[in-house]
Amino acid sequence: MRQFLSTLALLFWGASVYLGQTYEHLIVTSGFNHDVIANGPGPALNSTTAGVDSVLILANCLMSQDFQPTAAPPPSYALPLSGIINSMATPGLSFQLGPYDSYNSLWMHVPGSASLTFLNQVAASQLYILTTSGHFTSTATGVIHFTDGTTQNFGTMTIPDWYGGTSPPVAIQNFGRVGRISDIIENPVSNPRLYQYTVIISPANTLKQIASIQFNKTSSTGVLNVFAVTARLSPCPDLQLFPSESIAICPGTDTLLNVEMSNAVSYEWSTGSTSATAILSSPGVYWAEVTTNQCVFRDSITITHADVITPFSLGNDTTLCIGESMILTADNDQLGSYTWSTGDTTNSLLINSSGTYWLEIANSCNARRDTVTISPLEPPQSFSLGQDFSFCNGESVVLSIPPQPGMSYMWQNGSSATEFTVTAPGMYWLRLSNECGMVSDTIMATIPATPYVLLPNDTVLCNHATWQVVPTTIVNHSGVYWQDGSTQLNHLITQPGTYTIYAFNQCDTVSDVIEVSYQTDPMVMLGTDFTPCEGESVTLTAYSTEPIFIWQDGSFGQEFQVTQSGIYWVMSQNFCGTDYDTVEVRYVPVPTVELGPDVVLCEGESHEIIIQSQRADYLWNDGLTETSRTISAPGTYWLRAFNQCGHAIDSIEVAYLDCSCTVYLPNAFTPNGDLMNDVFQVKYQCQFEQFSLTLFNRWGQIIFQSFDP
Repeated sequence: MRQFLSTLALLFWGASVYLGQTYEHLIVTSGFNHDVIANGPGPALNSTTAGVDSVLILANCLMSQDFQPTAAPPPSYALPLSGIINSMATPGLSFQLGPYDSYNSLWMHVPGSASLTFLNQVAASQLYILTTSGHFTSTATGVIHFTDGTTQNFGTMTIPDWYGGTSPPVAIQNFGRVGRISDIIENPVSNPRLYQYTVIISPANTLKQIASIQFNKTSSTGVLNVFAVTARLSPCPDLQLFPSESIAICPGTDTLLNVEMSNAVSYEWSTGSTSATAILSSPGVYWAEVTTNQCVFRDSITITHADVITPFSLGNDTTLCIGESMILTADNDQLGSYTWSTGDTTNSLLINSSGTYWLEIANSCNARRDTVTISPLEPPQSFSLGQDFSFCNGESVVLSIPPQPGMSYMWQNGSSATEFTVTAPGMYWLRLSNECGMVSDTIMATIPATPYVLLPNDTVLCNHATWQVVPTTIVNHSGVYWQDGSTQLNHLITQPGTYTIYAFNQCDTVSDVIEVSYQTDPMVMLGTDFTPCEGESVTLTAYSTEPIFIWQDGSFGQEFQVTQSGIYWVMSQNFCGTDYDTVEVRYVPVPTVELGPDVVLCEGESHEIIIQSQRADYLWNDGLTETSRTISAPGTYWLRAFNQCGHAIDSIEVAYLDCSCTVYLPNAFTPNGDLMNDVFQVKYQCQFEQFSLTLFNRWGQIIFQSFDP
């Protein structure tokens, strides 16, 4: 495998391919761990790191159309140079293989887990995985990781051997293979085969972007190879950006429109704005466009100016004969809500009595009002002798009304005086008349009985509660007043105390008393959340105004013992109510760190270390604090992970060797004694530190072995 060519190949293979807006190749940025496709001139061993079915000498590889181990023409039936595999099972579906001169397979020969991470993170309804198994069937499960941190599991993948399998469907077949050591090219009919495994994305996840796929090999047989993943893109939803097609604003004001989306890449408004919001003040039609990774949403809205209320008039003040009617109306129509002083909401008002009337017309922008006074004519005006009344024995009451010039008076006893003195209980009336008509009124005079008042029993209220106390019985009274001077029949109680009501008439006064006390609401507190270390025990202590505590598991007591993370709550109550408090306990583990075994590299190579992040801080021997790094120089490297619960440390030794030595082996010899090619000998240009030569026959049996160069 030629490392300097791999970098150039990534630049070519890294472009996104959109399949008619239906399929998209997912571009792998990490996860491929072997090159199993022989390419270019020279032996297969030079351009591969493993076979599809093994890493042993008898392993077999895939090959590309430019693979030429000998002077013979390259195989035209091999994998296409473009790396694009058109599915023979699903029309329109294709796969993009990884670079032929770099790692191009997620290669798993033993049970374990590995992941493919993607450059283009798209939302999909289905995933198609291009895969096969070398040297018998492989089984695996998988987990899809989305960019929002959620996941979706998919069931067992049963991938048959790359020869003869039929399920899952065959994506491509009959492209040949080559022995990785022997360079013998084979092209059997309909074999080998790559299969396409389909994963259905659940409806709840079809709008989420896919970040990576984790494969968990479960079988001890077979060598699982994953070559490519293609996504069937989720359709863009029919989304309305604005709450309505149009809105009206008042002249001189503005409105704020917001089309923000969590997964938006860019915004564009017809005004030229590129933010998620726009402030608009002028009438017109405006549009906004929101672009996400896969979709473009566009919506428009019409802004209009709402009508304003202009001045209007109900006309000049006027008069009205008693018994007649009149229609009041504004002198021009307005687009707004009408409210009259009478409470009516019609455009016009029918009146049949004198008085002052107003009309208010309002809308969302402003309001205007006009008033008109209607005076009565001269016929007799209605009057009142007052309310029926009571008076005490020995008293007298004078009945009279405001004078009405030109009217004739008549009392119940025939008197024509303008007033009448009442000295005994009974019914009294007065009649006023002139040529325009006649009006009268009647009044009843009584001598009242002694008043009586009774309040409810003494009462206990809950804290902050209020109570409108009303006498249960009250008779023979003309009015009441409370100890604080208020004169309403009902009295609002907001605090404890003694409350007295007095009922009276013009002759007598009586009273009653009620005692009101308060009970406070319960209150319980647990304090702040806890983050203890694993293995520690935490005692939760509750504090309350009440002596009884009930915990989330139904237990009682002021304290609760905690040994694991969780949400814990306690309740306290009395007859006034119930109070809760909640606390979260999160246990923190002691951190661990594992850098792996010491490594030896060739000059120019590097070693990448990735640490699974924990709830801890990290410190390398050279002061770096990242959880991953690339080492390109020899030395001893150590990493310390620590938090409040403890720390862990590990180190790794990195050494470098000069790997420029070239070793030559003959590919054939004829030990027949003719002094030509009689000897199989290793040729080299440098001094060996160790040497081992082993020859096998075609059945894998050792026929020669030497440790002497």
